[in-house]
Amino acid sequence: MTTVERFRAAVEARDLAAFDGLFSPDVRFYSPVKFTPIQGAQAVHGLLGVLLRTFEDFRYVGQLAGEAEIGTAGRPVESHLLIFRATVRGKQIHGLDLLQLGDDGLIEEFTVMVRPLSAVTTLSEAVVAGLARRRHPRDTEGRAMKLGYTTGYWSSGPPAGVAEAIAEADRLGFDSVWAAEAYGSDCLTPLAWWGASTSRVRLGTNIMQISARTPTAAAMAALTLDHLSGGRFILGLGASGPQVVEGWYGQPYPRPLARTREYIEIIRSVLARTGPVQYDGDFYQLPQRVGTGLGKPLKSTVHPLRTDIPIFLAAEGPKNVALAAEIADGWLPLFFSPKADGFYRAALAEGFARPGARRGPDEFEIAATVPIVVDDDVERAADRIRPFVALYVGGMGAKSANFHRDVIARLGYERECDVITEAYLAGNKQEAIAAVPTALVEDIALIGPTAKIKDELPRWRESVITTLLVSGGPRQLRQIAELVE
Repeated sequence: MTTVERFRAAVEARDLAAFDGLFSPDVRFYSPVKFTPIQGAQAVHGLLGVLLRTFEDFRYVGQLAGEAEIGTAGRPVESHLLIFRATVRGKQIHGLDLLQLGDDGLIEEFTVMVRPLSAVTTLSEAVVAGLARRRHPRDTEGRAMKLGYTTGYWSSGPPAGVAEAIAEADRLGFDSVWAAEAYGSDCLTPLAWWGASTSRVRLGTNIMQISARTPTAAAMAALTLDHLSGGRFILGLGASGPQVVEGWYGQPYPRPLARTREYIEIIRSVLARTGPVQYDGDFYQLPQRVGTGLGKPLKSTVHPLRTDIPIFLAAEGPKNVALAAEIADGWLPLFFSPKADGFYRAALAEGFARPGARRGPDEFEIAATVPIVVDDDVERAADRIRPFVALYVGGMGAKSANFHRDVIARLGYERECDVITEAYLAGNKQEAIAAVPTALVEDIALIGPTAKIKDELPRWRESVITTLLVSGGPRQLRQIAELVE
């Protein structure tokens, strides 16, 4: 019997002992009840036992198989998608087991997804089309991974050299330029100012905070910049965190995902311009329910250049990532690491499989901020990134609610995050910076000599990312363009 046949028999017989010898020692397991990946054959055995006790009347009803080339040597990876039906507490469910085999024929990655019957077909297509790793991540037009330039946050004033860097990015053929906002400069004004000197690159916000503007104000800004740029605008949105939302904007933070869904629905209604905008949601009402009672539904006086202006969503947790895949045109991850690629693939697949999902895997963009520092001294290169990590882990969020910290902790740095947070909140910023390990920096960035970065690039190319968002001056951008070419 093959490995997959033995696996099927073991599951259907509920025989845990029969799983012995089926998994690689470092197997990665993504379960429907725990988003953080489980690693190691012993741990996988334990969680499988829990799942088998939970499922009743379990049986497989279908199977798909395929092969994809991954890795620098183009190693073929055998993948199998098993469709199952089971009962849980009297309720019938359907789901998928995705198995990926290594060179030794053992299971090296195992993902379980449980969904309603209506989603199984869609999810199967999503997994087959978009979740299998490819040797080179190419979009539907056959182009290699794209580059974007991110201007980052302002500190006490405008950052120096940005205009020159943007001009160089445009000349080098970068795909996009992005501006950010927090609680100082806004993202729209600099993007319009600097973008006016460009002719080709797309212009995006990374991110525009939804609490800073009403949905209709965001739609007005988007259609205006899209007109002025000749159809090059990308609306990147994000919920931010409770410290900024409630402390700076004076808006309530609870239920950010539901609020984001309503926000984007209203924006799309404005851009569609099919009639006066009316909306009666939990967070937004047009016209407003309370007040003078004189409000009336209105339609934008300006005709959008494009009614389908792309909307990207910043997201870090699995539920928010799934929301991005469902309702947006792209995802803006921060602190992405190839080692968490399977975790994010599962979250994205859930969103793609939802009824009415806007995009499929092949047409969905993922533009990740990835620091790249070329330096013969790896430690010196890491020193450039450590303050950025320490700020986000220790200072960009409340101690009890810091989503950036959660991303880093999921990579296996829970203890380090505790040390960084304690030092940062105590005012010992240098201690916090020093506590950021080089291994962590190497997980989320490309640093070191040119040869080292080239050796590590295939891991990023094999991931879900379609665009690397980088920063630096004109010389650094030329270096990066040569490396990624």
